[in-house]
Amino acid sequence: MGERDRNGASGKLDTLRVLLDTASTLVDEIATNREPLLERWVSAFLRMPAEDRETILGVVEREVELRNVSRESRDTVSGFQISRPSPNARLYARAFGEPAAYSTSDEVMRATLRAARIILVAPPPRGDWEVATLQAFRALSAEERVALAAHNREMLILLERIDRETPT
Repeated sequence: MGERDRNGASGKLDTLRVLLDTASTLVDEIATNREPLLERWVSAFLRMPAEDRETILGVVEREVELRNVSRESRDTVSGFQISRPSPNARLYARAFGEPAAYSTSDEVMRATLRAARIILVAPPPRGDWEVATLQAFRALSAEERVALAAHNREMLILLERIDRETPT
């Protein structure tokens, strides 16, 4: 092996040694300066559907940039500031689709039984139930409320029929 080959191999080995030393130093820095929340962040990112990652990362980057700009310029003409993250913020839009139609009378029976039992679980005075039910009714359109009222009148007729059929 010539002198030039030995110097070339030696140079490559020195370069590799420097690269490994640098990598080792970086790993040590990361290990000693661990941010506990970073593990959670990475874990959440890895669990996130792959198709959502780009959008959510863009949202986070934009919000962080806005927060940092807000912190740098406290005296703004508009008075607009971003003071803290909202614990109630949402990244995904919530939407209710049309409920699936029941295809069998057995499905209707089970859904009716489940709804009745959910209502019966709420103990008197049922304050939370009333608040939640009113909130749900407010989310319905006027046409849906009319249909629900008609449905409940029909339910009362059916309940009265059962009471007449069942001896006490």
